[in-house]
Amino acid sequence: MTVETAEKAYRLARVALENGLATQLEVSGSATRLEQIQLLYYSSVYEYLPLYFDREKALGL
Repeated sequence: MTVETAEKAYRLARVALENGLATQLEVSGSATRLEQIQLLYYSSVYEYLPLYFDREKALGL
C-alpha cells in the first residue's frame, strides 16, 4: 500500500463515519495504518539518501 492509497482510505473512512456507515474504530484503524505507512516511507528515504550520496561521492559525481 502506498502513502497515497492509505491517505485515500483514511479520508473515505472519515466520510463513512460522518454518514453513519463506519465506526470510530474503523477510522482509528485507517489512521494507524496511514501512520505506519508514512513511517515506513520516511524510514526508507532516510536509509536511501546516505547510500545515494556515498555512491555519488565514490563515482566522483
